[in-house]
Amino acid sequence: MRTILQVILGVAVIAAAYFFGGLSTGMWIASRSKGMDIRKYGSGSSGATNVLRVLGRGPGVATFAGDLLKGIIAGLFGLLIGPYIGISNMAGAALCGFCAVVGHIWPAASGFRGGKGVATAAGVFLIVASWQGVVSIAAALVCIFLTRIVSIGSLLGAVLFFLLTGPWGWMNNRPWMFFFSLGVAGVVFFAHRSNIKRLLSGTENTLDFSKLFEKSR
Repeated sequence: MRTILQVILGVAVIAAAYFFGGLSTGMWIASRSKGMDIRKYGSGSSGATNVLRVLGRGPGVATFAGDLLKGIIAGLFGLLIGPYIGISNMAGAALCGFCAVVGHIWPAASGFRGGKGVATAAGVFLIVASWQGVVSIAAALVCIFLTRIVSIGSLLGAVLFFLLTGPWGWMNNRPWMFFFSLGVAGVVFFAHRSNIKRLLSGTENTLDFSKLFEKSR
């Protein structure tokens, strides 16, 4: 049974992971390099895809790397702190990772307008379930390459990770894995609701791969 101290620490950990997730790599890069709020341009997102489209290769790749690293750090933090709040290391990684993803999508410090959470979720996947995370990320990248539609690859990666981990976690007495993977898929799909509407209507934006070879603007 958890002690009052563990509950208090758990609440603090959840809050810390959420606010850490809300530290926007894309907004910081756009502000430092161009003095602009990236959310006022392109799709209105602070994620790597919009930064790539608006500012070019360097900032786009840096944003993706920063958001991915953010998920890895959140997962590692949870891995270390889990036992101190009365849960396992891996459950701690999942908890902190999920909170970081939510913080990235809906950052309180930025008016609850962030990115789509995909790169941050990918970083968490690598900590919580490494080989399943690698498979899911690889499948997403291949899908993006073949379709040139980032949202399809992102949604595929979230679904595939759930299929690879959720049922297994449920059957092996690790319900936290089921709810973590389902929760991440749920928030990623919700964050992509406008993309899904465009996919259904056939008007979704495609990725111009030439952007990857352009110099930063």
